Amino acid sequence: MFEAQILNNNSAAFSPWMPRGGDNITFTFEIIDKLLSQDFQVQLFEKNSEETGDGTAVGSEPLGSQSIGLHAATKTGMKELVRYKYSFKGAVPGDWVLFRILPPVWFDDVKA
Repeated sequence: MFEAQILNNNSAAFSPWMPRGGDNITFTFEIIDKLLSQDFQVQLFEKNSEETGDGTAVGSEPLGSQSIGLHAATKTGMKELVRYKYSFKGAVPGDWVLFRILPPVWFDDVKA
């Protein structure tokens, strides 16, 4: 969980790597406040512990929103390590977004 972080105009950042807690993940972020109505995005990255580098993006599109409130997505078949990439594209210099990431919900595949 990441509490109340500010991301400035046209910037991006990665969270630290964290071990997966199950086969699948539901992650939620909250846009608490922002200066203007611009797009904030969160994308999930994954890799196995023996791999090097930034990892690979999970899915083809990041989860994005321009509205204040909670936003969630579910991804399946996760590798051993996961992290988030946050990005914000503002309209003018000085734009910012205040956001937080809630703890992920992990769940396993049910095999009959």
